[in-house]
Amino acid sequence: MSIAPLATNAFEFYILCRVTTNDTMLFIIFLHFSVFVLISRSHVLLQKRQGSYDVTRSGRYTIVNCGNRDAARVASLLDNVWTVLQPSIHDASLIDPSPAFRTFFESAGNAPYVKQLLTNVTIGVSLYPSEIPFHQTGSPILICATGGGQIVGKRDGIDYYYQCLLDPYNSLIAIGGTPYIVVCPYLFSSGVPDSPPPDDCLTVNTSINRFRGNGLEFTKFKVWTLLEGILRYYIYATTGSLEVLATDVNKCVRLGVGQTVRNPSNYVYYVASIYGLCRDFPDFSVPRRRPLENTTLPGFIHSNYEGPNATSRAGSAVSNQTVVVDPSSNMGT
Repeated sequence: MSIAPLATNAFEFYILCRVTTNDTMLFIIFLHFSVFVLISRSHVLLQKRQGSYDVTRSGRYTIVNCGNRDAARVASLLDNVWTVLQPSIHDASLIDPSPAFRTFFESAGNAPYVKQLLTNVTIGVSLYPSEIPFHQTGSPILICATGGGQIVGKRDGIDYYYQCLLDPYNSLIAIGGTPYIVVCPYLFSSGVPDSPPPDDCLTVNTSINRFRGNGLEFTKFKVWTLLEGILRYYIYATTGSLEVLATDVNKCVRLGVGQTVRNPSNYVYYVASIYGLCRDFPDFSVPRRRPLENTTLPGFIHSNYEGPNATSRAGSAVSNQTVVVDPSSNMGT
């Protein structure tokens, strides 16, 4: 799920357009140079054009504008994501996956896709929908919104810092069609723990054959929040789907078999259940009622296995510029 960039990124294009106001010929020469350098040395050029934003690498993930302390916290959460995904990746590789898998994805036929998608999350594999090429290398970029005028939509002028503030509980906003996942202030200011306690599981009311509650308390921890934000990037990139079909756990388990792999919450509930060694699930020995739907699975790209992310500082530039993104949509988490 990796591809080289085909054009300058949106942030650079914004800078180039400002150059045209002074000298059209300079714009043409600089544009050709930028395309060439981006294809051959995109990370170097990206680093030099990130304005005053600090840049930290964690494996293939890029953490931008978070400062030393919060960048370290994001990198630590990425490490936690890698850890919590390992049992689920193993489970999805089995010929007969666990009851948790069948609860949240119904059919073992979904297992190869689920396994590959979760594996790609652990690596930070770069990909994008063929009809909307990314303006970066394609690997996820986690960019902290710490003030107004930092991350602005090119088409609609949306300032994502204020978008974060519209919902005080917004932790992440994945911008569809771009590699950007905006990290909102609430991710750091909330008192929610990073990871769940041991054996944290949902329970079932057997009299009605449903999970108790809506499941949102089960998945409130920051590691699940970050996982869901990254999943939205990968699901959109592989399916083009922006729709969140369900978040209530009892609605998630009743989605159609093909819908389950397009719904981020199904992955989060599954991974959290496997990680918590959970054993209590509704009895679906009788086929559950599901909507009619197209059960064709999206294609997936194989990637080589890699270990946990290695974090390194990538440096920072000196000027203060606005990152301008060209999203097709955005998805708050």
